Amino acid sequence: MRQAEMPMEYSNQLVTELEHKIKLLEQSNSELVAKNLYYEEAIHHLEQNVAELMETDVLRELIDEISHDLRLPLSTITNYLYLLKQTERTEVSQRYLTVMERQVSYLSDVVNNLIHMVRLDLNITQFDVRLSPINQLLQKVVDALQPVASEKEQVISLDLEPDLPPMLVDSVKITRALMNIVQNAITYTPAQGRIYVRSTLDSAAYIVIEIADTGIGISRDDLPHIFDRFYRANRTSGENGNVGLGLAITKRIIENHWGRIEVESEMNNGTVFRIFLPTVAALSARSNRHLRDASG
Repeated sequence: MRQAEMPMEYSNQLVTELEHKIKLLEQSNSELVAKNLYYEEAIHHLEQNVAELMETDVLRELIDEISHDLRLPLSTITNYLYLLKQTERTEVSQRYLTVMERQVSYLSDVVNNLIHMVRLDLNITQFDVRLSPINQLLQKVVDALQPVASEKEQVISLDLEPDLPPMLVDSVKITRALMNIVQNAITYTPAQGRIYVRSTLDSAAYIVIEIADTGIGISRDDLPHIFDRFYRANRTSGENGNVGLGLAITKRIIENHWGRIEVESEMNNGTVFRIFLPTVAALSARSNRHLRDASG
């Protein structure tokens, strides 16, 4: 007995439904492939981020170990030099020990600057940003360095605009940057010279710090490079040399506070450093501009 043949219309309907289901499966498969690629890319980025974080942690640990290994012997030598100066009474011994003390102090500064520069380069320096009065910080810097200036019979004059608005800064790091510049002024200003430290507020709600001196100045050739790391300008002052990182560190610290630094100088006619740091009002205005630009 022959099986009843399927009506043609019913057969065509089945074929149509089957083709439709195949298309749905193909579409679903395409979506799955796309999602799979998306998730693979997301996983790749996640793995990259984890690797970068791990690499940063490794570098941080390595720098901490190097820092410890370099600073410990210098600290030990400093302590022994102090003890020797207490026990050795001859004039010759005291003179030699003083020279050694200065050299060890210089080496300590070099090590500290190198480590600080590397930390800034790797963006692993932590900034503890708080509201701080800039005039207080400037006063502390001058008070700390006044004895050094007095040894050269130099005068440091303060001219601070009263009632300046507080700024969001890491006071320790900004103090370090300011001390670098004032120390520079003392180093490259002859005996009985003058150093001027001023603060004011400009029309853009930036606090302007000006540190000027009557020193030997900077040549036109050296001026564009003084913020380059390891650059040592050809300046003769009779002082001990430096590794050329102080101003590079200073610039990085100021830029990390959304500020900028400028310099003017002429040979034998002194130098003026100007630091521009934003107040809270300036930071707020900057943030609002960015939001408007982002929204089109």
